[in-house]
This record gives sequence, structure tokens and C-alpha cells, in this order.
Amino acid sequence: MTREELRQIYYLNKEIMMWEKELIHESKIAKLATAHKLNDKNNSLSTEKEEIEKIIKRQLIKTQTRCEKIVRFIDDIEDNIMHQITILRNIHHMTWEEVASKVGGENTGDSVKKAYYRFFIKK
Repeated sequence: MTREELRQIYYLNKEIMMWEKELIHESKIAKLATAHKLNDKNNSLSTEKEEIEKIIKRQLIKTQTRCEKIVRFIDDIEDNIMHQITILRNIHHMTWEEVASKVGGENTGDSVKKAYYRFFIKK
């Protein structure tokens, strides 16, 4: 697994949030149409809402599948510090400084970042 593959989970989650906001927006429009008795348009809006729900479900499945793959990869990391760094950075999306603070010791944001990049060069 590459660093880029690990980063994709962040972008998939952002995309899901985008679709969820769209679904909320469509629901509000559908409620307004119902309140104003716009039956023909309401059916069209209902269909759009169903399509958006399907898209969100597909994206959730993709995200879950990639999450499982990432978790399996991380679980196989034998070095405990690298294991922690990888979880904090890729699962919790912490900055390098936050990662260093959580890992503790005399680690700095720069030192954990360098260790992380070295780890993936070896892989």
C-alpha cells in the first residue's frame, strides 16, 4: 500500500459529506414542493433524491472497503511507533505536530513525518 492509497480515505469521506449535504438540500426542496402541491415536480424531486441516496450508499461501500484494506495494512505494521503514526495520520487525519504530540517522547512533527516517509520508501 502506498501513502497515496492511505490518503484516499480522507477524500472519500469528504465526497460522502458532499453527497449528504446534497441529499439534505434535495429533501428541503421536496418538502417545499409538497407544501405548495407541485405534484409533477415532486415526483421528479423524489426520483433525484433516490438517485442521490444510491450514490451515497455506493460511496459508503467504497469507503468501508478501503477502510478495511487500510486497517489490515496498518495492523500488519510491526513497529509500534510506526503503527501509531500511521493510525494517527491516516485514520484520524492529524497534523504532523499532533501526531508527534500523541506519540510522545522527544518526537517533533518533522521527525515523525520523516520516519513515516522513510517507512514507505522501504515498503
